[in-house]
Amino acid sequence: MTITTAIIGLGIMGRRMLEHMQLHPSYDPAFLWDPNPANMELARQMAPEARFCESAEAAIAGADLIYLACPPGPRKDYALAAAAQGKALFLEKPLGVDIAASADLVARIEAAG
Repeated sequence: MTITTAIIGLGIMGRRMLEHMQLHPSYDPAFLWDPNPANMELARQMAPEARFCESAEAAIAGADLIYLACPPGPRKDYALAAAAQGKALFLEKPLGVDIAASADLVARIEAAG
């Protein structure tokens, strides 16, 4: 079984995960997004067959597993959007910059199942 994956954030960590997922037969990093066009282009060179989405929401909608390699600021919103759609999540650390907000994120994801 291949796990269709979205990578949100294509800076160094997102591109490293993209590289390693491409090597693993169980993962298909098929949906990619970053707000920085330069990062999108670097990832396009690595994975020209992937779908380069116009938004994080579009990437999340297309995949079964969401890898969030974005800064903590937008990460919470993306994580909650993915959880609301029943998507599996892999979050880059730290979860956030505020302990209470991070604890809230964990509780809300757990509540979403």
